Amino acid sequence: MTEADGGAPSGFEALEARLETALEKLEDSGTPLEERIRFHTEAVRLHAEMERVLEAARKEVAAADDSPGAPRPSPAGEPVADEPYERVLDRLKQTVEEMEQDDLPLARILDLHRQAGALAERCETILKSAQDTLEGSAAREVPSEPPAAHPTVDEDDAVPF
Repeated sequence: MTEADGGAPSGFEALEARLETALEKLEDSGTPLEERIRFHTEAVRLHAEMERVLEAARKEVAAADDSPGAPRPSPAGEPVADEPYERVLDRLKQTVEEMEQDDLPLARILDLHRQAGALAERCETILKSAQDTLEGSAAREVPSEPPAAHPTVDEDDAVPF
């Protein structure tokens, strides 16, 4: 449960809030040197703990995504497979923009990251398919007989210079 849900902040969000406080104290020129050293040490420890929480969450999401029969919903509940490239690309851009917001909870960031990966993969698939189609069309359009190097010109038709 997060503060936005009306409850206590999640572990990651609590660590993030404590890190912000420590950084504010570090940036305050009125903080004595001994306290700044203590806040620096605390900031390093909090950062390392946040990295551990993120890694555990990544592993949890990866394990859920790898399980057989795991549901793989597309963003906004729409099927990605039948969408045109432009729409998939627009949705990818929107997802990335949302990920860049500063106040997102960890669970939402991980969900958006998974969605962005699926959308990027779909864009690549569409582009590869289009490239294969173009290469196939180009191969079919190659004439079987080479064209004449230069058309013959009658002497009467020649333009004198």
